[in-house]
Amino acid sequence: MARYVSRRIREEGEAFGSDSFLDVICNMVGIIVILVVVAGMRAQQAEAPDTAQPAKLAELAAEAQSLQDDVLRLAHEIEKVQMAGAVVFEERRLLAVQAEQGKQWIAAARGALDATRQQDFDLRRATDAIDQEMARVDLALASDVTSERPTVQVVSYPTPISKVVTGKEAHFQLRDGRVAEVPIERLLDRLPAEMRRQEDKLRQQYEATGTAGPIAGFRMRYTLERDGGYIRLRECEFVPVSPQEGEPTGMALTATSEFRRSVAALNPRSTTVTLWTYPDGFEAYRKLKAELYQQGFAVAGRPLPFDQPIGGSPHGSRSAAE
Repeated sequence: MARYVSRRIREEGEAFGSDSFLDVICNMVGIIVILVVVAGMRAQQAEAPDTAQPAKLAELAAEAQSLQDDVLRLAHEIEKVQMAGAVVFEERRLLAVQAEQGKQWIAAARGALDATRQQDFDLRRATDAIDQEMARVDLALASDVTSERPTVQVVSYPTPISKVVTGKEAHFQLRDGRVAEVPIERLLDRLPAEMRRQEDKLRQQYEATGTAGPIAGFRMRYTLERDGGYIRLRECEFVPVSPQEGEPTGMALTATSEFRRSVAALNPRSTTVTLWTYPDGFEAYRKLKAELYQQGFAVAGRPLPFDQPIGGSPHGSRSAAE
């Protein structure tokens, strides 16, 4: 605060000094102009010169020329001071513009980091729908069995009450009989650098697209848009580099699998595991969900059609975990 006050006093002092200097110069010019007018009137009122007054006339002419030179010199000085003042004003204006742009960049980067942690698709109640469909299929199969059935062990899971995920998430893709970890957070960390890289393009147009990665076998495709003086994320998608990313579902449940190593590094009390499940991955979803429940994790299911990649946007919904 002290530095700001000192700077303000210094700037006001500089402004006051410049104005006072200009006032003094203007007053001096006015006085000189008056003297020139008086000298001219005296010269007009003087009697016709005779042979005895050539020295007096020469002196008056020299005085008038000197006054005229002083007027021109002071006018030139005033012009120089005005030009210097204009340069200082322009420099201050440019500094103010640069400071405002810096604030806007910081605000845009913070907003993007907050927004990109939200997911794209409004499927909060999808997990309940999957479980209900599986229960319906199980009941239909059971009703068709008329012969004597063996004893069935009933497995109890926590009551499926969904709640919106607000903490840390770990993401896995279930597709083509494989389980692959999706490094969403690490790819989103690349977004501020991508915004800076696309800055020049967004000065000329309203949106720009690009890719980041790959990281752990996934790339992020994103679309940025310009909103006034800000740059923000419109949407992003997380696409595997190869259809064979990850490991087979059967291997994922073994003791030495990549899936188990990834899950072992997570804290079940603060982390939700989100399973992005394609139509051929429901059986894998049920097995992995049971395994994760035994380890104390909350599990969120996000079903997707085959033609829709994993994605997100600032206007999407968060995962709902059970």
